[in-house]
Amino acid sequence: MIQAILMVAVLGQASGLNFDGAWEYAKVRGSDALVVMVDGKVVHRAGDVDDRNQILASGTKSFCAVAMACAVQDGKVSGWDEKLEVALPEWKDDARGDITYRQLLSLSSGIGGESPGGSLAPPTEEQILAAKQVFPAGRRFLYGPMPFNVFSLAIERKLGGEKLHDYLERRIFGPLEMKVSYGGRQVEGRVQVAGMGRCSPNDWVKLGELMWRNGKLGDKQIWDAKAYLESQKQQGAGTQYGLTHWLSPEANPRTGGGADSEVPLFAAAGAGKQFLIVIPSERMVVVRTGRDGGSEGEFSGNEMFRLLLRK
Repeated sequence: MIQAILMVAVLGQASGLNFDGAWEYAKVRGSDALVVMVDGKVVHRAGDVDDRNQILASGTKSFCAVAMACAVQDGKVSGWDEKLEVALPEWKDDARGDITYRQLLSLSSGIGGESPGGSLAPPTEEQILAAKQVFPAGRRFLYGPMPFNVFSLAIERKLGGEKLHDYLERRIFGPLEMKVSYGGRQVEGRVQVAGMGRCSPNDWVKLGELMWRNGKLGDKQIWDAKAYLESQKQQGAGTQYGLTHWLSPEANPRTGGGADSEVPLFAAAGAGKQFLIVIPSERMVVVRTGRDGGSEGEFSGNEMFRLLLRK
């Protein structure tokens, strides 16, 4: 898939892409929608793009990097290297307090990947504070929902009690006119920020557009640009992971290993091969969503992009 995406990026000519062929392939293999946006203009839209309240699964995790960049701009957090003990003084006297936001959201903090409730419901504050550090920070990569729930609690405290999803609505989703909801069960007013976000493909692509513009909405900078750029760089022990973003779609553990990219790109990816792919150098965003329940076995992103390039 990486090679195909790079070909799209190098080509850089939306008029030369075979949208019909790519969509014909995708739609019979569990795809609900395909949206391609170049330089702020939708050049292809097919499927149920507007009204479908699509679960993004782990694509939801990328909201946390956006929230962090907003929190830095708002002066709530000093930066990625601030320690968690500032927000979570309960951890001040043990090694968990020394964990930084960079380590936490690069999934190299050592905080256990799984959490009570799994990926469907958030843990309670008590359960979050009891999270175990299973190896020293920076030692290795550990994927799972708990680090994102720790982040949610820490930011909630930094915001004086405002919930993370409410903050995102106020700072990002509202200004973009995105309709975002969360499935699963709320716990103490908190949602599962690691995997239960839902929105339409037509709305998700709006966030991708803001991502390649690095928070520039019209003439207003709505998040800290320097902080958000850090999320697009390899961090910690995850060689294909930045800060909540995969640095190549194929690096998702559900879809196999990745390859280094000569054209910078990053992605949010979730179960069912929900993809939000951002190629800043080409001002391009590609959203592909699959049916709830998954379509991972039959859909190939590589094949879809091969067809997309066939004129």
